[in-house]
Amino acid sequence: MIDGDTVAFFEGGKPLEACYAGDGCEILTSKKGNRMGVKFRFGIALASSHLVG
Repeated sequence: MIDGDTVAFFEGGKPLEACYAGDGCEILTSKKGNRMGVKFRFGIALASSHLVG
């Protein structure tokens, strides 16, 4: 479930929540040069104690 910058994953019916922030982007191209795209990266800014050790 996504709500603004908070993403919740569910395990056994219990939510594991974290706030994510942008961490840059990467331009993607194929070796033949006929496909392109952009990959946006996100990292955990703040997480519940159950999500990260």
